[in-house]
Amino acid sequence: MKIISYATLIISIISVVTTIAKSDTKQFDAASVSKKYFLSQEKVANSLNLAHESMQPKMKPCEVTCGNNTVAYEITRQGVGLLETPYGEFYLFDFKVNDTWEHYFALVKAQLNSDFMPEFKNSKSVTLRIDSGCLTGQLFNDRTCECKAQLELAMKDISEIGEGLVICIPTQDGRGMGLPFKLA
Repeated sequence: MKIISYATLIISIISVVTTIAKSDTKQFDAASVSKKYFLSQEKVANSLNLAHESMQPKMKPCEVTCGNNTVAYEITRQGVGLLETPYGEFYLFDFKVNDTWEHYFALVKAQLNSDFMPEFKNSKSVTLRIDSGCLTGQLFNDRTCECKAQLELAMKDISEIGEGLVICIPTQDGRGMGLPFKLA
């Protein structure tokens, strides 16, 4: 029996769903995928449905009031996927918001409901880190930056607690001043 990781299966299924979405002429053959990965056709079909549904954009309007000023935003979930990290499994949400920063990620450790929304067991006290998406520190391991260590500590703490989330604002590099300012 061939053993594959859950991540490999999900990547394969997303690849198939993406191929189907891009081309109406290609047909998906659940039997060949189930045979290749030693899975039941029912499990393959269920996984495909979940992958397809998780890639369907979902928009929710939201109003934020600060003092006498109220601003309306549209938050659109672009996709959801499972990540296997050194700190366990997390769901990665991809969001688009009509605000200054436009693009957000949420790294979530929680059970998801049938609409791919997190359900926290202790919703009155959720561990949260707001991350500014540090390109130089988190991606390129800049030794003068502690952002990667802070992110890893947050993921470790959330994993130990069993639930929580990290909201990442990748375009807020340099604490909102931008990458050119940070590099100067």
